[in-house]
Amino acid sequence: MSRLSCLIIDEPHISKIIAQEKTWELRRKPTKKQEVIALGKKGTSKAIGTAEIVKCFQMSVETLCQDRYKDKHCSTPNSIREYAWGKDKQKHLNSLWVYLLKDAKAIKPTKYSDTRGSWCFVEFEENKESQ
Repeated sequence: MSRLSCLIIDEPHISKIIAQEKTWELRRKPTKKQEVIALGKKGTSKAIGTAEIVKCFQMSVETLCQDRYKDKHCSTPNSIREYAWGKDKQKHLNSLWVYLLKDAKAIKPTKYSDTRGSWCFVEFEENKESQ
């Protein structure tokens, strides 16, 4: 058994990442991780894929909204701007962080242990038969 960090991602984004249709995951905070991670489907407590974070870089919201990047993040300009405003609508960001992903693939759904307060990464044990 190995331990991976698990990035929690909502639909439809997680399915697009696993299908390798989306290679940029947009986040409000950076990560220092450059490693293979599990991809957890939001609301299920299950990791359903893996991918490697190649790098993390910052881009302005307005740049991310340009058509030339849509095939990388698969988000609409409105959804990007809304995400930059945050849930409380009081912490507007002018830029977001891009997690550049590669080698995404599906795995047998594997339960991870949810840690309250860890909205971004959660540790779980990956079974060898899941790969």
